[in-house]
Amino acid sequence: MKNYKYPLQLAKEALLLHRYPDAIQLLKPLSQAGHPDAAFLHGYLHFWDDDLSRTEAIQLITSAAAAGHAEANYILAVCPDLTPGYTFQLPTNPQRLTLLQRAADAGSNAALTDLAQCYLEGIGVKPAPKQARKLLMRAYEGGDRYRRYPKCCLLLAKLLLDGIGGEPDFDAGLLALTRCQWGYGDPFAAEAITFFIEAARNGKYEIHENQRESLVQEFEPILKNIRSQSFPLWQRYLNNYCLSTLVYDLRDADFEDFVGFVFEHWVTSRKRNDFHWEDCAVVFFNPSQLLQYYTQLFREPEFLLERYNRDEINCGLEVIREFNNWTVGCVLDSSETTVAEAEACIRATYDLFAKLLSKTPYDSVGYMWWDAGYGRCGGKWRGGTLIKERTMTDEDHKRLYQVYFETMVSVLQLPSRPCQTAAIHGLGHSKHPDKERVLRQYLADHPDLSDRSRSYVMEAIKGEIL
Repeated sequence: MKNYKYPLQLAKEALLLHRYPDAIQLLKPLSQAGHPDAAFLHGYLHFWDDDLSRTEAIQLITSAAAAGHAEANYILAVCPDLTPGYTFQLPTNPQRLTLLQRAADAGSNAALTDLAQCYLEGIGVKPAPKQARKLLMRAYEGGDRYRRYPKCCLLLAKLLLDGIGGEPDFDAGLLALTRCQWGYGDPFAAEAITFFIEAARNGKYEIHENQRESLVQEFEPILKNIRSQSFPLWQRYLNNYCLSTLVYDLRDADFEDFVGFVFEHWVTSRKRNDFHWEDCAVVFFNPSQLLQYYTQLFREPEFLLERYNRDEINCGLEVIREFNNWTVGCVLDSSETTVAEAEACIRATYDLFAKLLSKTPYDSVGYMWWDAGYGRCGGKWRGGTLIKERTMTDEDHKRLYQVYFETMVSVLQLPSRPCQTAAIHGLGHSKHPDKERVLRQYLADHPDLSDRSRSYVMEAIKGEIL
């Protein structure tokens, strides 16, 4: 098997893509080496591994629980014998309740939510609505703001809206409903949205009349999408867990680690509703170091041709020019990087085009390079390192603007027509005073251009490129 730099994260990506045999292959050596998270996942997925019995799986999860793994304790509390189909049940005996409490103390949002339900319904404990609300708030606030645990959102919203365990808080209750994780056919997500739609329609809560219809129209398609997905409980739980724990820490990464982070992922389609690791992963990094790695990669990219296949290279390059906080455009603008470092990276982009993107079948990647997130920081921040943009003087702006222009002009001189088109596209967005002169000279130097290509250059001159 290939020696991946981040096998555990890649296994979680495989699980989110429902590639269970691939995940098992990655998890098994980590599990055998005693890695608690891998042992938990390997044991949980024992029915995908013919070499692992249910008894052995329970031993793996028990060892992970003893090592303090939150979700291992949770599974032993709600499904201790790993019964086929994984019917999760709230604990009714002291031993399992202790495991649930241990999982909650370790930060499991699922455990915090189930423990809150025990306090709401008096299961194994005396009813305590205030304690339930406190636990639900902890679970809610401890999750990613874009991927709240659906059951937690639903239970908390009802407590907040109806004033159970404390004062009513309509705005917070409404927010809790709209912030739950809506994917993977989760019934609690469906119930939360149904509850939200019905609340808007029947006027039970103080939703402004003008907002009601627009809210219903907005959330009915979401509800339809949730219901169109049908996944069993064990799978929904696993998906939620992998989404909440997909973390890459690059702060101590060397260049080889960085390359693995960029290019070692499962190749997926670019369809909007499909799972994309880059939109879900939390990434920690040092902006200055990361920018230096991008520069190094761009200057000498040829090694990628020997190490990765065409699709892996294409996908990696497409991802790093997007709008996440760790992508090249974002770290170029970081306050923790210098203008000189940014200039070096921009100039190195010429080598990326000349040494890699000029070669078929990689020529299509560069087309939107200059405007799809390159040179600016976008808004897809999901945790990890928070980027603050650099404060620049007018002279700094002029300096980098000139570097971008000169680099695009250099790419325009390459013999590769796709690289030329990429440069034309980038120049089309530029307002540099020499843009028209450069592009008209390009037309004069290429009399064999098709009418369509000549029209495209003219659109670039006029700044009409989309």
